[in-house]
Amino acid sequence: MTAEVGLRDRSVLVAGVGNIGSHLPSLLARAGVGRLVLIDRDTVEEKNLKAQEYAPADVGRPKVEARADQLHGQFPTVNIASHACDLEDVSLGVGEVDMILGALDSRRARQVLISEMGWLLGVPVIDGGVGDNLLGRVQVFVPASTTACLECTWGNADYKLLAGEYPCLPGAAAQAAPTGAPAFLGAFTASLMVAECLRFFQGTAPEESYEVAFDLHNSALRRFALKRSPRCRHDHRITRDRLPAGRTFGDMLDRLEGLEQEGVRLTCRRGLGEGGGNYLTLEGLRQRKGQMLSEAGFAPGDRVRACGASASVFLVIGEG
Repeated sequence: MTAEVGLRDRSVLVAGVGNIGSHLPSLLARAGVGRLVLIDRDTVEEKNLKAQEYAPADVGRPKVEARADQLHGQFPTVNIASHACDLEDVSLGVGEVDMILGALDSRRARQVLISEMGWLLGVPVIDGGVGDNLLGRVQVFVPASTTACLECTWGNADYKLLAGEYPCLPGAAAQAAPTGAPAFLGAFTASLMVAECLRFFQGTAPEESYEVAFDLHNSALRRFALKRSPRCRHDHRITRDRLPAGRTFGDMLDRLEGLEQEGVRLTCRRGLGEGGGNYLTLEGLRQRKGQMLSEAGFAPGDRVRACGASASVFLVIGEG
């Protein structure tokens, strides 16, 4: 079996199809990857045409739809799914892929993708970013209890900036200033990310997380290991546990035994919470003990995070 034939059975999620991410799908398809899942909430603007893989006719369209249409024409045998929404609005089912590639523009979006999706499912994440003066980096996160996650690289300043990017208000969305990076910088970063992805697929998976930093102005590139921080706020949990969608809210309460206390916080996919939001309460679960999760809109891959005073639990909704 050739390497390309082997890649046809592989699936990759691409989150963010802007300066970096718009280049990723075609590079992956040309390498032979057989299934792509695209997620981005933005629409194409005229200013995007200078550095991103879009045509004038795409202006005003959701980026993922425009990109998917282009890819269908170029690579008719590749399975392509697109989701024009925030990461918080999709179920974890879309993350049940072999690899996740992130090209996002805010800390909160990266936290959702890496900490709350990829890590939770045990799926490796390759995250790319660029800055001024032709600087950039690609971080490769290998989920395990002993390896470094995104938040192992964060300090107090990052969390303060996170609060500013993603205020805790209903309907608030992460905001970040555009980098204005040239097309070749985004394309270079995308190429490096795909190269790291193919190393996983065609070789031995690394045992630790790492970063590849580069400075194109000075033609410099270096790789170094990322170390697990003992002060990391992320619990590094990988869960294979599934609560079937055919079960009830009472079954969910049973799984949360030990967290039923004042102050426990339950979050879920936006639209599934009380009042159409992304929050649940223990009292609300008790009132709906006999209702099936599927009747309330929960689908395979949806997740519920319960944070108590001394513990945090993730529940992933499965089939059945």
